[in-house]
Amino acid sequence: MRTTSNPVIRNLLTVSTETINGLGDTVEPAGKKRKRFTTRPSLRAATGTDRPLTVDDVVTKTGLSLAVVVASGLLAVWTGLGTVLFIPALLAAIGLTVYSLIRPRPSAAVTLTYSAAEGVMLGSVTALFESVYNGIATQAVIGTAGVFAGMLIVYKTRVLRVTPGFVRWILIAGAGALTLLVANAFFPATLAFRDGSTSSIIITVAFLAIGALSLLLNFAAADQMIRLGVPATWSWYLAFGLIGCLVWLYLELLWLLSYLR
Repeated sequence: MRTTSNPVIRNLLTVSTETINGLGDTVEPAGKKRKRFTTRPSLRAATGTDRPLTVDDVVTKTGLSLAVVVASGLLAVWTGLGTVLFIPALLAAIGLTVYSLIRPRPSAAVTLTYSAAEGVMLGSVTALFESVYNGIATQAVIGTAGVFAGMLIVYKTRVLRVTPGFVRWILIAGAGALTLLVANAFFPATLAFRDGSTSSIIITVAFLAIGALSLLLNFAAADQMIRLGVPATWSWYLAFGLIGCLVWLYLELLWLLSYLR
């Protein structure tokens, strides 16, 4: 079963590897014993007035969320409030992530608020980098789009397969990267892996690789949820995870490009 690095989506996708019909029951291949599976009620196939999730839903909601990220970032820079709102935006993003872990539900309000908070943070960080390295933001945007397109091609062509072993390694690597980032926030002078040295470049490239591979896992989650026929509202939740990956890639590209200047 495919899964995702997003722990919320990963926890939701606890289903059997057997084919699932519209009622949420397993369809047994001939000669095989019935396999039990569990799926949370909110992830059962769309019924009644619900419309099943489609690729267009995921693309539309992710695009809208991305537009909110850009708009809030530009507004933060234009008003000059980016520096003042950076910490509140950071806390809001963390809080919404924790909320989604505790209460995993599709919500346009949560996803768009999260996107706005991320945008304020990116606006502040981007303005800081641009003040030192002119044009670096454009390069980072192009790089992020390139990585996204490249990983989508990799997923569609099955160059890399999302296996349980692959997922475990990405989760372990992601946990390690997060631990290092948090530790560096408290002890920057001790760790100093953002100083432009060879080791900092290697670490940043590793972070980029983890972010890129995490996109594969989110693509797999979207693919599985579409095949399960879950309600279209879950596109907001998938957009939440994809925005998180894109923001991570963009920030790491900013750091990498600044080292290479």
